[in-house]
Order: sequence, then C-alpha cells, then structure tokens
Amino acid sequence: MCTTPAISLDTGLMDSDLIFGVNAPQEDKLAYRKVISCAPIEVDQYTQTKLGMSARTNYTEPEQALELRYIELYYGNAFFNSPEGTESSNYTYRYRDFVDYQNISAGAFPNIFDYVVQAFSYYIDAPNPDSASTFAPIEELIRDDADTHIVLLSANSIVFSSSVDDPWYSAHSHPLQVTVDSNADTASGTVYFADRPVSALGCAEQYQLCANQGADCTPLTSWYGIRKDLEALTTTRRQRAIGNLLLDASTTTVGDTVTTLRDSSLGASFSKFGSVQGSIPSNQWIIDVEGWAAISLARIQRNVLEYASGPSDRRLLPYLNTPNDTVEHDLCHNIKARTRRVENFSVLAIALIFSLGALITIINFGLDFLIGLVQSKRNAADYRRLAWKTNGLLQLQRLAHEEMGYGSWERCTNETPVTRFGDMLASISVDNPKHPTLQKKTENIGPIRTSSNPSPKKEPTVTQSQPLPTQSSSASTRSNPSSNTAMPVSSIPSSLSPSPPTQSTEKRSSSADPSIPALPYSTRT
Repeated sequence: MCTTPAISLDTGLMDSDLIFGVNAPQEDKLAYRKVISCAPIEVDQYTQTKLGMSARTNYTEPEQALELRYIELYYGNAFFNSPEGTESSNYTYRYRDFVDYQNISAGAFPNIFDYVVQAFSYYIDAPNPDSASTFAPIEELIRDDADTHIVLLSANSIVFSSSVDDPWYSAHSHPLQVTVDSNADTASGTVYFADRPVSALGCAEQYQLCANQGADCTPLTSWYGIRKDLEALTTTRRQRAIGNLLLDASTTTVGDTVTTLRDSSLGASFSKFGSVQGSIPSNQWIIDVEGWAAISLARIQRNVLEYASGPSDRRLLPYLNTPNDTVEHDLCHNIKARTRRVENFSVLAIALIFSLGALITIINFGLDFLIGLVQSKRNAADYRRLAWKTNGLLQLQRLAHEEMGYGSWERCTNETPVTRFGDMLASISVDNPKHPTLQKKTENIGPIRTSSNPSPKKEPTVTQSQPLPTQSSSASTRSNPSSNTAMPVSSIPSSLSPSPPTQSTEKRSSSADPSIPALPYSTRT
C-alpha cells in the first residue's frame, strides 16, 4: 500500500528526570520512548470520482444547476458529531473538484490558493473507538501494535513554479507557459499543477516505557495498549504516577498536530507566495513528518510542566482535574523546569567554592608572615629575608625618602614602614620634566637678617669696613663676590656679623655644589 519506503523516527529512551524534569529517586525513574513511522500511500485505487449538483445552489430552475465533480476517498468510515450524537459516513474524505463561484463566500475565496490538509486518527484498544477516533480504517491500515493516522493533502489551485518529484506534493500535470510583465522586467517560464486532487500519507505511532535503567520494558505498542502494560511494569505508586504523567502528556499525536495547525504544519507553505508555490525538494514530505514529530515532543515537555504550573490559558482552570492522592500531589512539587525568574544551583558546589577560595586567600596572606616570623627567630640578619622585605613597594618608597633625608622611620623590616607623627616626605623636583627626581632635604646653615620692609626697587649692597688679610688654608673661609678675596669667618668685623634672627630669614642650601665658593654673610639695607 505504501508508494515509497517508509521512514521511522525513533526518540530512543528518554529519562523522565533529565529530559522531562520529573524529579524522583533512581528506583522510581522511568524511560520514555516514542516511534513514528510514515510513508506516502496509494490513492488512486481508494478514490472514486462522482458527479453531483452544488449543495448551495440558488438556481430557481433545477435544470439550470450545473452537474459538478467531487471526489471521495475510502480509507474507512469517518466519524463526525451531529445533534443526534456521533455518526459515521461511508467514506473517509470528500473533496470538491470545483469552485462554486456564484455561492462562495468572500472569506472562503482565498482558500482555493492555499493548501488544505486534513488528518484522521484511529486509536486501537480504545474503550470506545467511536469517541476516541475520527475514523475506522480499512484492514490494510490497521496495526495491532500502533495507532494509525492518515494525512490528506490538497493543493487546490496552487501553481507550482517548477515540477515537483516529492511523492506527496507531486506536481507535473498541465504544464503551462506563462509570461509575467513587471514594469520594465519581463519573465517567462513553465508552471505546473498537482498531479492529483488529493494525496495521502499514512503514519503509525508507538510508545514504550522502561524501568530499572532500561532493563525492564514494555513492548512497543499503542497509547491505550501501553496503559495496560504500565501496571505490570511499575513497582511503586510514585513510579506508576510518573508513568501516567508521561502518557497523559503524550496526547499530542501526529493527527492532533496537523488538525490544530492545518496548512501551517507544512514546511512548503513558508515558500509559497500568493498562489505560486516556490521550489520544493523531493523529500519535502520527510521534512514535514520530522516537524510534526518535533512539535509533538515539545508538547510533551510542555504538558509535563503544566502539570505542575497549571494550564497557560487560565480560562481552562475551572475544568482542571487536580491530583486526587498524596503521591500525585507530591509529584506536582517535584517538576524541574528552566525559567528566567529563578536559577537552579548546587548548594554543595557553592559551599566548596567559597570554602576553598577562603582557604587559599588565608594561606596567601598568612604563609609569608609565618615563614618570615620563623626566619626572623632563627636568624634576624638573614640577607634573603631582608632583601625580600626591602624589595616590597612600601619599603622601596621608604628607602627613597630616607635617602633624601626625610622622616624618622620605624618598622623597617615589616611590610608597612611608618614615620613619626608630623614628619614630612620628599617632594618631586621638576627641574628636568623628562627626568623627575626627589628633592634632597635642605640644611640650615645659619640665620640671615633681612629688612622687615625691603624696598622692592633698591638692590641690596654689602658693607665692608676694610680688606681682610688672607688666612691659612685650614681656616674656614667664605668668598667675597665683589673682590673674589677669601676671608676667614672668625675675623669678620662686628659690623658684618649677623644680627639675631627675625621672623623672616633666608637659608642657604647645604646641597650647593662644593666647588663653588660660598658667599660671606651680608646685611640687606
């Protein structure tokens, strides 16, 4: 009955904790598996073309009604709801191969350029097949170990821009040469129409549950069939509740996905522009089946989450069945999920990180102190220990300031040397901006008397009583810049002796170049 080889999509065993977020002890965990098998199926031998009149005609004369064509597919009797209850038809699907332009509604007209996709499902082993299923399949479609779905596709009046070799979307008929003018651009080509009004795809869905890390498993079977096997598989009430939760979350089947999304479930609809279908690969039906399978699995995860959080549509809350025993109620509080509002983390890991980090920090700060303390007890003048200390940043600064003559330093072998209270530190000399240095401390060489109100316009003069005789080279001398004659300090006349210091004095730096003679004391006038 299959026109091409079938494909099978197998999820493998998915852990109820890691994949679905059901937190439980190891002995209560279950593994879930789902298998979807699909293939295009024969259509022509299950199709019959009939002629009939438009059901919505408003012609006044019956002979004026047009005899129109419609197609019926016979894959089994379809079930439908009516005021009298569930009824069945003697066909599966009826497709009108015409458009009643006179009676068509304005909202339905664009549908002739859209895909029409319809799904029918049969759940074997259901207690009431008429209410659970949407059709009763023919013998060729029934499987004892799987639920059956058929998906019917109609391309209507869609024009295909190229021929399509995909068995489900097949389009080679009625090639038509067309030319399209758009402003100054002109394009021409051949377009095609679908090979048949309706194409069919058959799918079978199977489920399996395993316990004891995959050691004990149910057979691959239908959705209702696995519920019968669950009782024998599970050993605890919690494990049975997890199994029921996973099966209840699996209600989104291939048929449900297609029925809900309709043509939006088709990947080809995203490359269709208006009534023109773009290029379609030859395996487009496989891509569509993979999309349906992915949607159904995502819906299972969402259903498990909503078991704990409630439905996303709050209008459904009045119809919500709450847990009826303690085990199911506890299961609601053991569903793990990723959310932006909270973050899951390991308390043990956080504690280890902080503990090890604090230990490393303490060792880093304390090891050097302890080793230095031991070394100082054993040999206080150990060169390596002192070199280690003095190469520290603060000790290097101490050496620089101390060399310039600033500060009375203490704790010179500790990490942090200090000066006495009130001591000043050296300032930077910017005489050479490209090579700044520390200034040496200025020495006081004696008081200098200055006028309390010096005249800013009068140059200072030096008063000298008489030339002084030259002393021996061993005497302390100062030079007279006006006469370039050295004279002993001890023989300076009293008229040139410095007066007692006043509030304002000038100091001479002892750091001057020793090769330059020093000036004698003088008095400003």
